[in-house]
Amino acid sequence: MTAVHHKLDVYGADLYLCRSVKEWRKLRRTVDSLGDDPTSQGATSIDVNPTNGEYAVTIYVHPGLTDEAERVECVAHEAAHAARMILDHVGETGRTWETEPYLVGWIAGWVWRHLG
Repeated sequence: MTAVHHKLDVYGADLYLCRSVKEWRKLRRTVDSLGDDPTSQGATSIDVNPTNGEYAVTIYVHPGLTDEAERVECVAHEAAHAARMILDHVGETGRTWETEPYLVGWIAGWVWRHLG
């Protein structure tokens, strides 16, 4: 399988979801600044996509998380990291306190739908 990709045009960012270490390794062939294999239940990385120069945020969720509560916790946690990284990238300080929660919710929903 291949990492899932979504272009967040409004933020000038590429968002990737890796559902296995194999997908992470495959994506690293393109986004070579992507770090070593993740060793935890979840991970989020910020990089630059060399194919288009766009800001890239990659989320990893361990495929062995079968307990639904643990999956929800991991997805929410990584979505919060991803949202803050993206908003920092565009200079959004969070003064309105609405942009970040909406983005966290959207990213969490997107990840959840693609976990299968």
